[in-house]
Amino acid sequence: MTLQAYQRTAATVLSDRQREHQTLAQITGDLMHAGEAGDPSALNLALHRNRELWNIFVLCCSDEANRLPEELRARIVGLGLWVREYTSRVMRGEKPHTALVDINREIMDGLIRHAPAA
Repeated sequence: MTLQAYQRTAATVLSDRQREHQTLAQITGDLMHAGEAGDPSALNLALHRNRELWNIFVLCCSDEANRLPEELRARIVGLGLWVREYTSRVMRGEKPHTALVDINREIMDGLIRHAPAA
């Protein structure tokens, strides 16, 4: 089985929550590794990817057709706006990246805890 065939199969088998969790886990791992290695270039790339992911979350939660409860959507939007601003401060060297790792981990935990039973 080729890698492309596996990726297509994985994409159809994973739920939206699982894909969100997987993407957050990859980006969070990149943030952690880049920070530990002291690699500013890798850290900025991971920060950029993280901010883009959160921008997607904000856009999705801003859509009235989104089926999440309105209060939860509003909280995610607020958190996404905070991530956007905080990321800029990390990139300027004003704040540590670890708060972003913590936020992502909390969201990943919530995705797992509130996953529907199989």
